[in-house]
Amino acid sequence: MRGNIFGRILCRFLCCTFFFLFPAFLGADGSYTVESIQFIPPVYYVGDRVELRAVLRSSSGVRILPPKEFPRIEWGEFHDAYIVPRDGLTALHISFTAYQTGSKTIPNLVCGDVVLQGLSASVRSLTEGAVREPAPAHGSLLLPSTRLIIALAAGFLIVLPLAALACFIWLRPGLRKIIGYYREKQPYRKLKKDLALLRVRAGETDSRQFYISLLEAMKLYMNRHIAANCLAFTTRELEAVFGKTFECGQEADALLGIFRYGDEVKFGGRESSQGKRLQDISLGAAILWRLENSRRAAKKESVHA
Repeated sequence: MRGNIFGRILCRFLCCTFFFLFPAFLGADGSYTVESIQFIPPVYYVGDRVELRAVLRSSSGVRILPPKEFPRIEWGEFHDAYIVPRDGLTALHISFTAYQTGSKTIPNLVCGDVVLQGLSASVRSLTEGAVREPAPAHGSLLLPSTRLIIALAAGFLIVLPLAALACFIWLRPGLRKIIGYYREKQPYRKLKKDLALLRVRAGETDSRQFYISLLEAMKLYMNRHIAANCLAFTTRELEAVFGKTFECGQEADALLGIFRYGDEVKFGGRESSQGKRLQDISLGAAILWRLENSRRAAKKESVHA
């Protein structure tokens, strides 16, 4: 008696189980069965593009086509679908993307003469299995060779001023010589520049203005050889100065001749030709050049002595 009761209960359980599971594998109208369902990739997460592959076996005359329109779903979106024949079976490929986690029901899909129903998608989260508590704070990270770069920079900042100071002390005598040489040659360079300009303008300016500029240029150069301002000296006062400055009396007389002639032009209204002007420029330049060289030679002799 008890055996019969147990057999009846088992039979009813199997019938109920088959009744609930059968719609998932057999169409509501019995026109198709689902042979297999596969998700590519098998494990997928929020934001992944997933392809659902459902292999269907249909009755003769039943058409299985890709859905013309996809229903709207709150948890994601469908993209496209296509059919792949497989040895008398039909593989329906449907791609979608889920934006929510959990088990999501795929709504009924009208695929030609059949309605695909009873499907679901299990969307996983990247945080599943992860540590819930925040990780401890790490120390500051340094880029490779950071300590070496800092050490080199600090050493550079320390060594550079010391090296600059040592170079300055070592080069100071040489710098003084260079600066002194430049300053010593500056009056003669200015004289040559002024005489070159007068030579170019010898035929353009009037006689008086020409000799004013010529005598002023030579007086400025002579300032370096005496402890007085030659610009304030008259020609008569320059005679005594030139007698002490020039070793050769002929050079002193020749230079004084230019000054005397210039006074006649400036104060007596005498006219001078372009040839005379160029002659006085050349004569004055030659005399002062010899004066410059003799002074330099005397300075060298005093140094060697």
